Amino acid sequence: MYTHPEPTTLFLSHPVLGLSLSLNSNGEVIRVNQYPGQETTDHPFIKALQAYLLTNSLELYKIPVNFGSASIEQQAVWAELLKVTPGTTVSYSELGTRVNLHPRVVGRYLNQNPVPILRPCHRVIQKSGKLAGFVWDLPVKEWLLKHERQ
Repeated sequence: MYTHPEPTTLFLSHPVLGLSLSLNSNGEVIRVNQYPGQETTDHPFIKALQAYLLTNSLELYKIPVNFGSASIEQQAVWAELLKVTPGTTVSYSELGTRVNLHPRVVGRYLNQNPVPILRPCHRVIQKSGKLAGFVWDLPVKEWLLKHERQ
């Protein structure tokens, strides 16, 4: 595990996804935001994200995450996201059935997901098949889904 004596931020440059990863002092990711910054080089987390963006590698899901004070229900929803195969989607209703929560509660928890690319909430869509709700805007959600289908 990567450790750092104090919280730090890593950056990934990408035409669609400029990202910042905030790490706690244990080296666990606590937040991922869209942010165009100077890329951090030679860090295993950045390399895992680059591999995902280049080849759809799933190594990024091994990056340690700390959800802090998130509820058990929130963590259950976010954990269930890892079971959705890249390139496929699941509806809010289906995800709600899997974790025994109302689809609107699922949507709220997805909106509160502090690490969207590490817990892939972009794979959740409306029952009708329509894209809806994504913390980084719908064009980014659409791009991520297309990227995973390649």
